[in-house]
Amino acid sequence: MPGSQIYAEQQSSPGPVIVTGTVADTNGSFTLSPILQSSSGGTVDVVIVPPAPKSGTAGFATDIVRDVPVTAGATTSIGALTTPASTINTASGTVTVSGTPGAAILVAHQTVSSTSRTYEIGTSATVSGPYSIFLAATGPWLGAYSAALPITLTQDTAVADVGKYSITATDAAGISSSQSVDVSAGSKSVDFSLSP
Repeated sequence: MPGSQIYAEQQSSPGPVIVTGTVADTNGSFTLSPILQSSSGGTVDVVIVPPAPKSGTAGFATDIVRDVPVTAGATTSIGALTTPASTINTASGTVTVSGTPGAAILVAHQTVSSTSRTYEIGTSATVSGPYSIFLAATGPWLGAYSAALPITLTQDTAVADVGKYSITATDAAGISSSQSVDVSAGSKSVDFSLSP
């Protein structure tokens, strides 16, 4: 889908690592490169987050294609994917730093219970305290890479996953705080208080 944020992510013990990212062009096409510098290659999970409409209106769910192989000097195609509809809600609030509204980077993660993998889904920044992150009210659509295209996607409907996210706010000094938020039934307010 045009304007989607596309991430190549790898799992690590502290959390997901975005190896590279891009934005889908006006045709919905994208290329993630470079991904790995090693000659032995590896795999990444490709996370596709469609552009968000206004809160509470029809939007589109996140697509995740797991274990996409990466080989130096080669191109791997995941083909065309259909992005299913989803209501989009928001997590919003205020960040205070030492008691005063302040600057922070906010990152939303979503965990897929069936694979025990966590994905970075969205980010936002604030310089004056207020923030807002658009999030799908549904679970993501998942598929495992296959050279036989198209790749089949199945919706994550686990109660523990649908509309559930973890948001971490981090200030310029590196102080961070995380909170869980459930936007499956509507938008939610989540405030953060950071103190050195």
